[in-house]
Amino acid sequence: MIDWNNYDKYLGTCPDSDIAEELDCTPQGVGKRRRLLNIKSYNKTTTKIEWTKYDHLLGTMTDGDLSIIMGCFVRTVFNRRDKLGICRFKKNNIVY
Repeated sequence: MIDWNNYDKYLGTCPDSDIAEELDCTPQGVGKRRRLLNIKSYNKTTTKIEWTKYDHLLGTMTDGDLSIIMGCFVRTVFNRRDKLGICRFKKNNIVY
């Protein structure tokens, strides 16, 4: 059973598949919850992160830490960092 209290705020802010990955459930399950709450699906053209505020932080900390600062999912940060070809955060030669 999923405790939606921590995830309802993300519905419609990113693809259902990203939320599903975080919850280890299907995108269809996320979509069902989103529709139950009358939340429109994510639209890439209208829902945007202002990456100019955060791009300089990519690779300087873990994707998880940056996602907490940004209020988004780890996968969203990972996708952006990967798209820009930025390596994952390293501390003491350990890759996080």
